[in-house]
Amino acid sequence: MSTKPKGLILVPTDFSETCQKAIEYAADMAIKMNFSITLLHVITSRTKALLKKENKGLEKIIEQLEALKKGVEKRYKIHVTYTAREGSIFDVINRVADDIKANLMVLGTHGKKGLQYLLGSYAFKVVSQSPVVVVVIQQNSPLSTYRKVVFPVNNFIESRQQTQHAVGLSRVMGYKILIYKQLATEVLAKNQLKIVTSQITDEFEKNNIPYEIHAADKETQYEQQLINFAVMQDADAIVMMTDSRPDHPDFHNSSWSERLIFNEAAIPVICINPVYYGHFYFGA
Repeated sequence: MSTKPKGLILVPTDFSETCQKAIEYAADMAIKMNFSITLLHVITSRTKALLKKENKGLEKIIEQLEALKKGVEKRYKIHVTYTAREGSIFDVINRVADDIKANLMVLGTHGKKGLQYLLGSYAFKVVSQSPVVVVVIQQNSPLSTYRKVVFPVNNFIESRQQTQHAVGLSRVMGYKILIYKQLATEVLAKNQLKIVTSQITDEFEKNNIPYEIHAADKETQYEQQLINFAVMQDADAIVMMTDSRPDHPDFHNSSWSERLIFNEAAIPVICINPVYYGHFYFGA
């Protein structure tokens, strides 16, 4: 904590074991990136009901946050702050990310069912409409060794933004990028993939980013092939674009995004929203 942090990671917490895992993951990233952490607890009607049942006031939340702060600072030697805000989780988390000018968010989940429980029915919107990059961590996700990150390549036009983030990630964290191409046999789609892949690799080479190119074996079930590939490669994370806008013809991917985010292999997923949401490219 002797040098001024270069950025800030927001970590929402409900004080569960899964959120504790997210805090540990964020703290490890903060060390690598020289970032600080802000812990956030959203005070909902459920929070108030639990406190009332225990005959406690809102000061208990502050006590828990203070204890977390001291524990993380002592263990990781990083700067930690905290805040508690009242309101709906969907509104508050993204508003706080904007207010504190967070550079990224680390979000803990038990999986799709667990995330719906932790964050309510708008769980996916918290990720897909975040103003910053969101790293989704599951309870069984291992801490990163910062060696390999899988980079899906398809015909989504925002691949260039995904490339910018991947360049920044590799520079800061030391990742090798494992490009995993979707298979296409139709001529137009095949040519589009070739052009997109060439643009991506040109950018990696220009920035001296280590990468490999791999390809799916078949056209169907691309997301499952991608997850299987990440498992076989012992990848530390998958980096992907997320967008659920109905007016976006190249993004029919809400289900695709959710399948990756809540993957059964518990591989952390680095979720990047289009530039109209995001504003920070990991220093790239």
